[in-house]
Amino acid sequence: MELHKIQKTSDYLEHFKKSVTNSFWKEYVKLAKYYQELCEEFLKIANDTEKHFISCMRNILLVDAKIQMLFQFIVYIENNPIGFELSEDEIIEIIEISKSCYYRELLGGSLYNESPWMIICISDQPYESKR
Repeated sequence: MELHKIQKTSDYLEHFKKSVTNSFWKEYVKLAKYYQELCEEFLKIANDTEKHFISCMRNILLVDAKIQMLFQFIVYIENNPIGFELSEDEIIEIIEISKSCYYRELLGGSLYNESPWMIICISDQPYESKR
């Protein structure tokens, strides 16, 4: 299916699941569970008719950023099965930390730059040093 032809939220999410082998999901149980939780969260937000569009969009983009990063890790792991040093918990932790600057960095900015005034960056959060 082509992205511009998607009509349902479930079709969008199903693409990711279909693009990963069943053996991967069986081997990486925590990542499979994490993906399922993200899908449930995504659908819950998308079907919430009581929230304003911008609020829903912000939350959907946050979940989508996590899904995008998860699948970047999955593609890397599938293509480099030997020598991958991160645990499933570490991957999830990196994703959770990085979700709020994903689109800014995707557009060429850095963690320290201000987010561009674009709808895709509405989920970005300002960088706050943990020092």
